[in-house]
Amino acid sequence: MIFDCGLGDLFITRVAGNIINGEILGSLEYAAEHLGVQQIVVLGHNRCGAVSATVGGGTVHGNIGSLVRAILRAVTKTQNAPGDLVDNTARENVELNLQKIKTQSHVLEEMIREGKMQTAGAYYNLDTGEVEFL
Repeated sequence: MIFDCGLGDLFITRVAGNIINGEILGSLEYAAEHLGVQQIVVLGHNRCGAVSATVGGGTVHGNIGSLVRAILRAVTKTQNAPGDLVDNTARENVELNLQKIKTQSHVLEEMIREGKMQTAGAYYNLDTGEVEFL
């Protein structure tokens, strides 16, 4: 348990690499408009397999390529930063996906502008169980 919430308290969408695509945006819009959700948290984590696969390069097969392409921008932005590339990329990926929520959904953008929706980025440490809000 991360946020000390019970069953049904959170509306959760999950996808490898916590990327934002049309289906995720549609789910978030549904949650906001029909279920009264007022806060969106994009939660990344250390040792993310999707980020590690993207950083590692190499050949990907099937639809995994769409995940890798979605994460590449974060890799590019962090590749020269000090520290661990996978960790830095996962954190940057959270920030980039927050921006996508704010710019690729007119519904959510309007709700944010009107103060009806809040967004936050967070990073979960699998080793300690701690969540750091970014």
